[in-house]
Amino acid sequence: MKPGQEETVEIEALAYGGEGLGHIQKKVVFVPFTSPGDRVRVRISESKRNYLRGTFVEFEIRSPLRAVPLCDVFGECGGCHWQHIQYEFQVEAKAKILRDTLSRIGKVDPSAYEWLPPIPAETPYGYRCRARLQCQALREVVLGFCRSRSRDIVPFGRCELLSPFLNQTIQKLSGFLNSLEYLYDFTEIEVLANPESEEAVLAFQTPSSLGDGVTDFLKALKAHIPKVYGVTFEILDGDQRRTEDFGNCGLDLRLPALDSSRPAGEIRAKARIHTFTQANLNQNANLQRVVFEWAQPRQDQIVLDIYSGMGNLTLPLASRVGRVIGLENNPCAVEDARQNALRNGLDRCDYRLADAASGLETVRAELGRVDVAIVDPPRKGASREVVAKLVALAPSRVIYVSCNPTTLARDVEMFSFSGYKLARVRMIDMFPQTYHIECVAEFVPR
Repeated sequence: MKPGQEETVEIEALAYGGEGLGHIQKKVVFVPFTSPGDRVRVRISESKRNYLRGTFVEFEIRSPLRAVPLCDVFGECGGCHWQHIQYEFQVEAKAKILRDTLSRIGKVDPSAYEWLPPIPAETPYGYRCRARLQCQALREVVLGFCRSRSRDIVPFGRCELLSPFLNQTIQKLSGFLNSLEYLYDFTEIEVLANPESEEAVLAFQTPSSLGDGVTDFLKALKAHIPKVYGVTFEILDGDQRRTEDFGNCGLDLRLPALDSSRPAGEIRAKARIHTFTQANLNQNANLQRVVFEWAQPRQDQIVLDIYSGMGNLTLPLASRVGRVIGLENNPCAVEDARQNALRNGLDRCDYRLADAASGLETVRAELGRVDVAIVDPPRKGASREVVAKLVALAPSRVIYVSCNPTTLARDVEMFSFSGYKLARVRMIDMFPQTYHIECVAEFVPR
């Protein structure tokens, strides 16, 4: 088929990427904002050798799995993909995508590992505590998210995925920027907001420093949004990137008290806006519980935390093990992790500034082996080099936190080649209304 032609399609499933999947003349076709059970008329927008992509024209039959989207700009904004689908089915669809990906790319038989029930979100809306906004200043300042497959900005009055406090902060920020006599050339603004303490931190991305004008800017900002306690400016000057911090640019977090023997109870942590934190604090607590239980912490263990960030996964178990070694290449995150350990009297933690590969070499030279490894890589997954150097430390188990089933499946195959098998998997729905999939996988020696 050629672009512009129309055809009727039965939507059979949801694909990783968020689109509905059907077939036209035995060729796969992807159609956004459709649901399994829909019969729709589509117009072909892209024709490739192995697949087609179409745009929705009209319904012939509506699926019973459909839901009414809450957001006014759903379908325009690229932030959400599945508001039109009942939440229970979203979780089922993600689980199927994850298992199919492990079979197809990871080449692992579904019966060869334990599949544990997914953990759905208690609140599938209003769960995000941070947001990265696109900013454009022409006659007025426009804040929003990018349109799907575009750099165009879609403004919004309220995002249904953000916590109420985060929405309020963004609304006040928009009003503040438009109240100024001067239009600043900010390109992105990240907002980190704690819904419990109602404290917010802002990060402005800009091509130039505010210079002497920063004092007046911050004074006016604080007057307009009193609950902003820290501001950072990320200045992009050609290939150079530098930051200027003002106030308290960290967010106070409470990590769950997973160690019942710890008299102080929950962990008091802080993460600065330059440090990665999960956007869904409730589901992050579930993630921490799964990692804690699977690690089976004991006082004689050495636990290695690769891509350790601010200590999110190892601070809760540090008092139960002999030693924690964290490897992280973000200096800000390493400093946050060290301060968090000190703040909670966790003197068995050793968070190091190192990339994963070289850090693993150092650990092997020092210790020879570790007992448990926790791996929480970025979306690109762990490299072949990292997997090889990790298994050389002979951990009794590897607990792998993934935000991308495709790279997880690739890494499953690499662990398999290195003598480790996939033992169990549990999905945690960190990002309702989107196609994004978070899960925990455990690898053990064969």
